Amino acid sequence: MKNIITKSYRDSIQSKETFFKQNFQLIIRSAQIIADAFKADKKLLICGNGGSAAIASHMAIDFW
Repeated sequence: MKNIITKSYRDSIQSKETFFKQNFQLIIRSAQIIADAFKADKKLLICGNGGSAAIASHMAIDFW
């Protein structure tokens, strides 16, 4: 059981690291676009359906 949990944990970390490395510039650019929009007193629209709606709602609060 410990091996399964450890493998899952390591796989999760590796997946996140790979994603971050592959998408670093896009993440930075997205953050800059959002920041620029807020500075210009514009909106960020976040939406979802079903469970994704709950995630979108939570995300909107994080930006508030």
